[in-house]
Amino acid sequence: MSDHSKDFAKMVSDSGLPMTEADAVNLWNTKAAAAGSPFNNNPGYSPFWRAVLALITAPVLWIANELLMKQVLPNFFLKTASETFLPLFGWAVDCERKGSQVMQGRVSFSRLVAAGEIEIAVGTAVHSTVINGKTYELKTTAPGILFDGQNSVVVPVAAVAPGAGFNLGAGYYSVLPVPIAGVDAVTNQEDWLITPGADLEAPDDYRARIRNKFTAVNQYHTDAVYREIITGFANISPRNVFFEHDAPRGPGTANAVILMDTGEPSEQLLESIQVHIMDDGNHGHGDDLLVMAMPATEHELVVTVVAEDYADDDDKALLLQNMTDAVRTAFRENTQYKVTTTQPFSIFSFSKLAGELHALFSDLKSVRFSLDDIENGLSVARLATLQVVADD
Repeated sequence: MSDHSKDFAKMVSDSGLPMTEADAVNLWNTKAAAAGSPFNNNPGYSPFWRAVLALITAPVLWIANELLMKQVLPNFFLKTASETFLPLFGWAVDCERKGSQVMQGRVSFSRLVAAGEIEIAVGTAVHSTVINGKTYELKTTAPGILFDGQNSVVVPVAAVAPGAGFNLGAGYYSVLPVPIAGVDAVTNQEDWLITPGADLEAPDDYRARIRNKFTAVNQYHTDAVYREIITGFANISPRNVFFEHDAPRGPGTANAVILMDTGEPSEQLLESIQVHIMDDGNHGHGDDLLVMAMPATEHELVVTVVAEDYADDDDKALLLQNMTDAVRTAFRENTQYKVTTTQPFSIFSFSKLAGELHALFSDLKSVRFSLDDIENGLSVARLATLQVVADD
């Protein structure tokens, strides 16, 4: 039983409702005796007493242990409310749950021989490499033309479905499922995201925004109010908004620093938030708030992998690829694996990452990292280069 369940149990018990069959029988006997009608025919094999248990005791226990404990009381509190009841708490403070959103970005088509003209048609598919058994697909939303003498062209794309999983790091989208004659490569480069994809807001993130709204309800321009405004945009959660005070750009100034679970916020997203706050009047008198992406520290990492003795060549190759993607998850380049990600104001522990990798991959015998733990302030660790190599 969780700590909260213990609290609810105490609330039910303190109200006088029985929580166990023995308590219910004792209460029933006490009430019957007080009414001058005690029951003596109460052995377990008595048909009358079995009827009492079925018609009175069992329903009371169901009300106490199932209805009140598991349904009614948890949904009285924001911290424990179910996903179904959370919108009611949000409605009370005018905070709607954020829906899913389709990712929009741009990819680069290139060729080695810049001769002739090649058209990239609308609807051309671009796939990611396989990550943990999953492939992500984009499609071009406008035509692109490689003119004679031109080596590359950047074309807008959109994901084929909503979701934050499409917000992959640079270089992941590199597969043309249907080859285009004359085109040698396709890739998503740095700062390729225009509008990040988003899933339906996670219950805990929605819970955090509602809780923040309680502190922002007075509408004085405190951190809580600015956090509420910023997290109204898709794919930005309250836990990923940080503030830098102490007049970083002179008196009356502050910075709002934004982090995303995967990828980096695009310049267009940052500009949209900035305009919404400053130009649309959503700021306090004299406030000068600059919205910016979380600064990054760049690291060159080599991961040395030792596979179990029974692993064959195919197993080892798959392990290296999976390890690569899992380490990239830790550095916020995809969301496919459950590992601890780099965070500001914290130490990124490679020993903890090693334990998580062992839990994920049964073929992994040993793993070594070329770096010591990374300590960050108001910044987040990212990969400049990554090499995952086998130690045979």
